Amino acid sequence: MADPRVSVVSTPQATVWCRGGVLSWRDGLGRRVQILAEEIEAAVDLLLKQAVQQTVPT
Repeated sequence: MADPRVSVVSTPQATVWCRGGVLSWRDGLGRRVQILAEEIEAAVDLLLKQAVQQTVPT
């Protein structure tokens, strides 16, 4: 049975978990990123930057 206190969203660049009011995911280097869910705009900004970095050829 699914835990109603946990939410998850998956994209090609990241899987974002929300548990206990904290958003968490792994960045492109595999480092854990955590940010308060109340700061959703900052989290979206970080995720968008991560998506761009992972799609731009180096």
